Amino acid sequence: MKLIYAVNSRFRQVKRDWDVNTKKAILAAPAVNEDMVVYADNEGVIHAISTVKGKSIWKYNIGSKIASAPVIADGKVIVGGTDNNIYSINQEHGTLAWKLSTNRPVVATPSVDNGVVYIGSSDGFFRAIGLNDGLEKWQYQGVSGYVETAPIVTERQVLFLSSNNILYALNKNDGSLIWQKEGITTVPQLLVGERIASVTPSQEIVVIDLRSGNTLFNYSDYRISGSLGTDSAKHILYARTTNDSIVALNLVARVPARVFEAQTGIGMDRNKTELVAHDNWVLISTKNGELIALDKQTGNTLWRYKLSNSLLHKVTPIGQTGFILTTVDGRISKITIK
Repeated sequence: MKLIYAVNSRFRQVKRDWDVNTKKAILAAPAVNEDMVVYADNEGVIHAISTVKGKSIWKYNIGSKIASAPVIADGKVIVGGTDNNIYSINQEHGTLAWKLSTNRPVVATPSVDNGVVYIGSSDGFFRAIGLNDGLEKWQYQGVSGYVETAPIVTERQVLFLSSNNILYALNKNDGSLIWQKEGITTVPQLLVGERIASVTPSQEIVVIDLRSGNTLFNYSDYRISGSLGTDSAKHILYARTTNDSIVALNLVARVPARVFEAQTGIGMDRNKTELVAHDNWVLISTKNGELIALDKQTGNTLWRYKLSNSLLHKVTPIGQTGFILTTVDGRISKITIK
């Protein structure tokens, strides 16, 4: 039975194209392209379904819980498993291309750049792996804590955050350490001018020089609960505050300028799901399964859609007006804004 939520009747421009109740916990966001949605459940099954209809295409069972978000790249699906392996699955048929063994469970999300998979683990290593052959190109040993988020890959660096709140910057070519910075609690966002923004343990925004790792400035006008996002030009930082609002800050200058502050009405929400700026919207995934779209210039609420009562993962745009939504309790849906 499909649940009907009152909030959905208020925003008729949001149309549900399809909906799947997997009845299995989904612990991370899916990978999406125009043909296929790939997600993994907590029983160790990787599923590929049609983006258009939501129908099953193939399944691959690793036999162990998956907490890593999959990534689709060049005909491969890359995902980590709690059975200590990193998997590459052929996208077309769902067969194994290769797997690489590690020493501990892999709950991190990979990033792929120029034929190289970059991924952390729970064994103190961060690895660069050939996408086509599964061979290690280099590894960095010395990570304090485990890694569960996707690294940021730039022209020269790979940046990732560990569970001990340490941000590492490695040389992209050989994995050597360029710098590391303690006291970083949220996956950083790239900004214009070779800078990154994140959050400190005192819930302040910190802006860091990408090349040196030095702090450029802290911004403490708002207490930030964790979620961040940027616009496509990397000028505007969007952040979820501890007082139930979304704030937009122009960080081009050294002194941040507030663009807007918008109340969401969802109550205290400390989840760190990334805010997504797409088209004219800032998209906010909430703890109670609702997606909220704000005007990215004014902060006005444009539409809302509720899928479930469970945590909503990072939303994935499909084209200009379509979105794939997934929740921890196993719901997957495609919606379109008419």
